[in-house]
Amino acid sequence: MRVLSLFSGIGGLDAGFEKAGFDIVWANDFDKYAVETYKVNYKHEIVLGDINEIPLDTLPAFDILIGGFPCQPFSMMGSERGFEDTRGTLFFRIAEIVKHQIDNNRRPKALILENVRTLKTHDKGRTFKALKRVLEEELGYTVF
Repeated sequence: MRVLSLFSGIGGLDAGFEKAGFDIVWANDFDKYAVETYKVNYKHEIVLGDINEIPLDTLPAFDILIGGFPCQPFSMMGSERGFEDTRGTLFFRIAEIVKHQIDNNRRPKALILENVRTLKTHDKGRTFKALKRVLEEELGYTVF
C-alpha cells in the first residue's frame, strides 16, 4: 500500500511502515536538518517545506496517510494554546489533503495520526471532540 507521510521528522513512523512492507510514496517536513537526516536514511522522496504551501494537486495518490502533527499546542510541556497556536491548526491541513483525495475519487483507506496523550483532554475535551467531528462527520472515518 502507498503511504503519504506528513510531519515526517527524521522518519521514525515511516521506518515502522516501511519495515512492515508499506511503500512510502511521499514525505514532508519543514525542518531542514530533519529532512537532511531523512534523506540519508531513505531512498524515497521527502519534500522540505511548509505543508500549507504545498499545492494539493502535487501530492501523489496514496492509500494511507501517516503523521505526527505538532503537539506543542496541546501539550502540558508546550504552550497549550490549542487552535490559537498556528501549529495547532495543522490538523485542518491534513483534513484538506484527505478531502482533496476523496474529491478526486482516491479515498485513503486509513489515517494514522499521532499526538500527545493530553490531546484528548485539552480544553476540557473540546479540542479532541472537534478533531473527531472532522474525521468522522466531515470525512467519513471511524476514530479509534
